[in-house]
Amino acid sequence: MLEKYRDTGEPLCLQDVVEYMGLSHHTLRNYAKELNLQMVVMTDEDGVRWVAFKNEESI
Repeated sequence: MLEKYRDTGEPLCLQDVVEYMGLSHHTLRNYAKELNLQMVVMTDEDGVRWVAFKNEESI
């Protein structure tokens, strides 16, 4: 996860995004596409899923 984290911005807990922002995983991915960002989902050692965004130009 740390290697992916180095390539992206500050990660957000995916569960918090869904619960507090009311966005589904798929809606979030579509917003990222519209902004030319790649959504990166990471899972830590405790099984918590984190989401971060990466500029498409740096891929």
